[in-house]
Amino acid sequence: AAALALWAALAAAGPGGVARIHVGPGAFYRVIAYPMMLAGFLALTALVLLPIAVGCGRMWRQTGGGPAIRSPQLWARALFDAASLRLLSGAGGGCYRAGPVPSRALRQLHQLLVVGFLLTFGATLAAAVEQDLLGRLPPYPLLSVPVGLGTVGGLGIVAAASALLVLERRDRLGVAFLALSEAVAVSGLLLLALRTTPLMGPLLVLHLALVAALFLTLPYGKLVHAPLRLLALVREQAEARAK
Repeated sequence: AAALALWAALAAAGPGGVARIHVGPGAFYRVIAYPMMLAGFLALTALVLLPIAVGCGRMWRQTGGGPAIRSPQLWARALFDAASLRLLSGAGGGCYRAGPVPSRALRQLHQLLVVGFLLTFGATLAAAVEQDLLGRLPPYPLLSVPVGLGTVGGLGIVAAASALLVLERRDRLGVAFLALSEAVAVSGLLLLALRTTPLMGPLLVLHLALVAALFLTLPYGKLVHAPLRLLALVREQAEARAK
């Protein structure tokens, strides 16, 4: 991922342009061209969604299949259960991942990590609106919606991932996901802070490489349980309705 990001930067900016100061609208795209960036992450998205979709299809068939997966009512109830964490409260005491004693702090850290990811995703959507609908190229001002959401979300990821790395240090898959998530957030915050310096280009290459690495590991790591659990909630609603 780092090699591909560096190749894209060298192709767009040249060896001397990566470490040059770039400011003003479209500064990032003078380091890595927008078509390269877009094509790369569209390909990554396909590589991520395909194995997840295959796994979800297999799970649904192995748990009985059926037309319930097409029911909007069941999906609405499952999404409510997922958002409220109604079935993940440890009988009211919190998550059990930290040991035999329920931990409310662990559950709250998991929630903070999810909120951090949602805020950064919201920042990406807001930036897409700014660029593609309003015609405003990045980088955006510090008080803009994309920067505000990205900053708060990044800080939330760093805080949650740092604490969870201590609590879940024995979980190898968990450590890999948390370490990559924190590296993505830290590199993004550094890129924001140093975007008007010669370090902007190298940090952009590093940040995009880390994001790509995180994308590539998603179907094979901890986060893939999210769509599988959602399908399990749909199945649970279908079985409850059939009783």
